Amino acid sequence: MIRHFEDRFIMINRMKKIKILSLLLTFALLLPGIELDSSAYAANPVATESLQRQARQFLSIVRETKQLSDDLQINAFVIDIAKKLVEGGEIDIDLLHYYVVKDPEVNAFAGPGSTFFLNSGLIELASNEAELVSVMAHELAHFKQNHLERLLGAYESTQAPSILAVLAGLLIGGDAGIAAIIGSQAARVDSIIAHTLAYEREADNVAVRMMANSGYDPNYARDFMVALEREKRQRGVIESNIHNTHPVTPQRIAAISSRLRQYSNRPFPDLTSDFLYFKARNRVLFNWQSGKTYLHFEKNLTNGTEDEQSANRYGYALSLARDGNLAKAQKELSEMALLQPDNLWVLLAQAEMTLNDNPQLTISMLEPSAAQERPHPAVIEIYTKAMLESGHAEQANRYLRKHILTNIEHIQLVKLNAKTAAESGSIGEAYLADADYHFKIGDLKIALGQLKYAEQNSSDFYTVSIAREKIRVVSNELRWRAN
Repeated sequence: MIRHFEDRFIMINRMKKIKILSLLLTFALLLPGIELDSSAYAANPVATESLQRQARQFLSIVRETKQLSDDLQINAFVIDIAKKLVEGGEIDIDLLHYYVVKDPEVNAFAGPGSTFFLNSGLIELASNEAELVSVMAHELAHFKQNHLERLLGAYESTQAPSILAVLAGLLIGGDAGIAAIIGSQAARVDSIIAHTLAYEREADNVAVRMMANSGYDPNYARDFMVALEREKRQRGVIESNIHNTHPVTPQRIAAISSRLRQYSNRPFPDLTSDFLYFKARNRVLFNWQSGKTYLHFEKNLTNGTEDEQSANRYGYALSLARDGNLAKAQKELSEMALLQPDNLWVLLAQAEMTLNDNPQLTISMLEPSAAQERPHPAVIEIYTKAMLESGHAEQANRYLRKHILTNIEHIQLVKLNAKTAAESGSIGEAYLADADYHFKIGDLKIALGQLKYAEQNSSDFYTVSIAREKIRVVSNELRWRAN
C-alpha cells in the first residue's frame, strides 16, 4: 500500500520538447463544443462540464510537452495580477487558472476554461510589471470577448478541426508534428488566420481599457509591443502563416497608440518594486545560464535605482545558493533583512534556505506570517514543509487543510496535502488528495488509480463513499476522452 502511494511521486518522463506552443491558442480556439459565455455556464451545466473537461485535457497536453512552474512565489504573483485584471475588466470567472511555463521563448497563450499560460521568456523580456500586465490583459480579453464562441459560429457550416489532430501533432513532435497539424486543416488555414487577426485587434482594444481600469498605465502596452517587434527583428524570425496569427505589426502599434489618447491626462499609481524581485526569481529558476546569470546580478549590485539594486542583490543571493554557496547566500539575505524587515521575498528566501538543515528556524521565521488569517501561499507551503521536517505531521496536516479552501487556484498545495495526510497516517485522505491533484492537472489515469487505492485501503465509510463517487466521475471523463 505504501509502495503504491509513494509511486505517485515518481516523475513521468516528459515528451521531447517541440516548438508549437505558439500554435496552441489558434487550435484551442478550434476545439469543438466549447463556449466562453459565463452566463451560459450557469444556465447550462452540461456546457460547463464539457468546458472543464476540455480545459483539463488541454492542460495535460501542455504538461506533457512543457514544464510548468511549481514555485508558489512565481505563480502567486502572476495570479494576483490576473485577479486584479479580472476585477478591472469586470470578467465573470469563478476560478482562474494561470500557469507560468518554463520556456525561454517569448510567448503567452490561452486555453479553454479560463486557463492561461505565460512563458518565463516573456517575463524576462518585460521591463516592468505594467508591460507584463499588457500581455496578460490581452489574453484575458480573448476570454472576455468570447472569441472561441464566435470563431466556432463562423465555421458552423463546416466540420471543426478535431482535437485529435492537435494531439497527434503533439505526439509526433518536431517538424513532423507541425506538418500533421497543418495537414489536417490546410484548406482553411488562411480563413482561420483572417478571423484570428481580427480578434487580435479587438483584444488589443479591450486590453488597453482593462489595464486602465485596473490601475495600470496602458501606455506600457504600446511600449511592450515595440519591444516585441524589436526582439523579433533581432532574432530574425522567419514567419509562416501560423506564426502570423499573433503578428506584431506597425498597424497594431498605431491602433493602440490612437486608443491611448483618451488616457493621456489620467494619473496612474506608481509601479511597485515587487516585479523586480519576481523577475530576478524567474531568471534564476527558469532562465538560468550557468555563470552568466550569477555575473549579471553581481555586476548590477550597485547599478540602477535603490529598488533595482536591492532586487539584484536578492537575485545574487539566489544565484549563490543555486551555485552551492549557501553560507554566502544566507549572509546576503540576512543583511537585506536587517534593512528591509517587511520584504516578503527576502523572508521566504531565508526560510527556503534553512528548511532542510534547520526546519525549526524556518518555523520561527515564518510564524508571524503563517499566523495571519490569509497567509501568502508560499508561506503556507514552506511553513507546512518545515513542520513536516520537524516531525509534526499532524500539525502540518491541520494547518494546511485550514488554508486550502481559500487557495484552490494553487494546486501545489493540494499536492502537498497528499504528503501531509500520508505522513500523519491519514492514508485514505492522502489517496483522495493525490487523486484530486492529478485530476486537476488532467492526469486522469493516475487520479483513477489513487481513488481505487482509497476505496480499497480505507475502512472509513465517508472516504470510501467519496472515492466511489469520484471514480464514477473520472471514469466517465476517461470514456469521453476515448471517444
